[in-house]
Amino acid sequence: MQPEVAQWRYKLQAALVLAVGILGLGAGALLVYFDFRNSGQLRDYRSAGACQAASDALTTDTCKYSGSATVAGTSGQAALSVDLKFDSLPDHTFQVSFPTDREPDSSSLNTGASAPAVLWNGEVTEFAGVSSAENPNYLPQNLALAGWIIVVFGLGVGALSAPLVRRAWSV
Repeated sequence: MQPEVAQWRYKLQAALVLAVGILGLGAGALLVYFDFRNSGQLRDYRSAGACQAASDALTTDTCKYSGSATVAGTSGQAALSVDLKFDSLPDHTFQVSFPTDREPDSSSLNTGASAPAVLWNGEVTEFAGVSSAENPNYLPQNLALAGWIIVVFGLGVGALSAPLVRRAWSV
C-alpha cells in the first residue's frame, strides 16, 4: 500500500500535466483564431473602396474615407497619441496612436495643424502619410502554423495525462 503523501503527489502531478495540456490547447486555438481574424481584417482593409462621406467609414469595413483631419491635441510617453477631428465629422474626435518607430513629421502634430488622413471602420489608419497602430497592415500575421503546432502539443500532453489521472484517482 502506498503512503498517503504519494497519493497526493500523483494527484498533483496528474493535475499539472492535464493543466499544461489544456493551456496548450487553449493557447494554440487562440493563435489560430487571431490568425483568421487578422487575415480577414487585412483582406477587408485592402479591398475596401472609397467612401462618399466620412460618416460611412464610421461603421463599415467596406470603404475608406480619405480627407483632411485637424490635430486637436497630442500626448504620449511610450507612444505618441494624437487626437484628430475630421472637418466633415465635427462632433467626433479620434484618438490615434503611433509606435515610436513610425511617427508623423513633428510639423504635422501641432495643435490646429491639418494633414490628410484615412478613416476605416471607425479607426484612423493613416495620418500625414504615416500608418497608425490601428492600421491592419501591422496586425500579426502567419500565426496559424504555430497555433496548430501548439494545439497538437496540447492534445499530446493531454493524452499523456490520461494514465496519470487514472492512476492518481483510482487509488
